[in-house]
Amino acid sequence: MTQNNRLIRSVGVSLITGLLMLTTPVLQAAEPIGRDRAAEMVQQRYGGKVLDLKRVGSGNKMAYRVKLLQPSGRVKLILIDATSGKALPFKGRQ
Repeated sequence: MTQNNRLIRSVGVSLITGLLMLTTPVLQAAEPIGRDRAAEMVQQRYGGKVLDLKRVGSGNKMAYRVKLLQPSGRVKLILIDATSGKALPFKGRQ
């Protein structure tokens, strides 16, 4: 193999590797928050009583779907990112 062919091959392999790295989802390295912590965070943020808490997938992330009984008597569904604890947009029934 000539030196030019080696260089072209090396550049091609580098480009392909870079593209694969850009298109592959990065897994979150942080530890997920636990069920108890997620329930506590929702109660602190929204008030009320947690009726149900279920771990669910949300895109390529894990999340908690929390059913919350508000002081007004209304039941609210809240989606919480299982890693960051942030509220996520919820596209289900309210």
